[in-house]
Amino acid sequence: MILNDRYLIQEQIQKSSWINVYVVEDQLTSKLYIAKEVLKEANPILIHQFHVEVDVLSQLEHKHFPSIIDVFETRNSMILIETYFKGIDLGQWLLKHDKISQKLKKKWILDCIDMLQHIHEKGFLYIDLKPENLIIVDEEIYLIDFNACLEKTSHQAILASKVNTAPEFLETGYLDQTSDIYGMGGILLALYSRGPCRKLAQKCRDTLPSKRIRSMKQLKRCFLLCCRAKYILSIIICILLSVFLFSLLFRYTLATPLSKYLDTKNSSDLISAYQFTLNQAEGTYQQKVQDTLYLWIDNGWILTSVLNINLLHAINKVARFLLKQAIQSQNISWCSYILNLLNDDVKDQLIDLVLLTNVYIEQTQNIQYEHIHRFLNDLKTKTLSTSQKMENMFLILNVINECEIILKQQDLDILYKLQSNLPDQQNEILRSLANAYLSYGLIIQDEDLEFKIPSFYTELFKDDLEKLEIIQFLGG
Repeated sequence: MILNDRYLIQEQIQKSSWINVYVVEDQLTSKLYIAKEVLKEANPILIHQFHVEVDVLSQLEHKHFPSIIDVFETRNSMILIETYFKGIDLGQWLLKHDKISQKLKKKWILDCIDMLQHIHEKGFLYIDLKPENLIIVDEEIYLIDFNACLEKTSHQAILASKVNTAPEFLETGYLDQTSDIYGMGGILLALYSRGPCRKLAQKCRDTLPSKRIRSMKQLKRCFLLCCRAKYILSIIICILLSVFLFSLLFRYTLATPLSKYLDTKNSSDLISAYQFTLNQAEGTYQQKVQDTLYLWIDNGWILTSVLNINLLHAINKVARFLLKQAIQSQNISWCSYILNLLNDDVKDQLIDLVLLTNVYIEQTQNIQYEHIHRFLNDLKTKTLSTSQKMENMFLILNVINECEIILKQQDLDILYKLQSNLPDQQNEILRSLANAYLSYGLIIQDEDLEFKIPSFYTELFKDDLEKLEIIQFLGG
């Protein structure tokens, strides 16, 4: 069958009483397009939606939207010819793929935000955002089906799928930009199973429009902050660990050979012996750490008696050193190996590193809330340098962010006071710590907790509009 003496029907992909959708081939160009046919006898709502889609697409210009190729009428129907995106919808794609890279998820969300922002800037609302209307072609994402769109000033949608449509559509019919924010929340939930991005999704999907993120621009900034939080914390922790390890190289002499430790099995000789073998290794620093730790584990040189030596009130430096080496190696098996060698007394001494190691190997079930409480109280009462306090706050914020641990109000207040008492200084370490704290604020946003923001944050981020908006969003 040929439409308008030009478009040869190749496949029918949708059929109903009043609507037909085909894949057609243009006989002039041999290109494939989508043909949407609505019978003139159809429900007036369907007729209206056909004209809406034509009107909206004629005003939108975006590489991820279909373009109008042709519009014409036959004796019995109206037909729209538009761009064909030959792929599968996001819902089908997720069913076929168990894992999605963080890079790809981030790209798709930013593309969706960009598409909706473009629609809003042109004076329309999309309304019907759902995985089925997002088409994946060669890992690029495209938006289709604009027949539920409406002008911002009209406020009332005539017809939508109700699958991912904001609740006000069913309750009041009054819709605005936050209705599309609600739809974006559904896409975020589809792509993120945990972490700050999922909490952000829940904020987008608040049943009350007034409590949602207000614009696509604000959503983009909040989303980028959520994406950066984990990355920034990982970098900072690696830097801190590296600084610690290199400081040990200067504190301990390498004159003590490995042979002396193997003869004595003395804990006081282990770190020097380990560093001796570390310096003999080749490659990058991380490769050296990986090769050295493997050598020691494989040869059985790390003894339980050495790791668990009773130092009374002193911190077991050997256990702390090897735990940090395990984390630095980025090897989950070796982290588990070292952790399993430690007895409970030593683990209690090194609760900060034990927590961090458990997070790294994803043994979150081993983390108990009383450990978090104890850690924060110790941090409050101990006499530590400013840099030590900041390092420990990084560790605990990384744990509670990664594991989405909801602090009790008293512990949240301690964390707030610890930061409030830091000197008001402009440096990158303090900014990164503040960024981690704001990320935690996003996680607990929907909880019945008072999340307070130190007053110096506004000055700290005075040149960063993104962070200032997050502070305002969190109530600071």
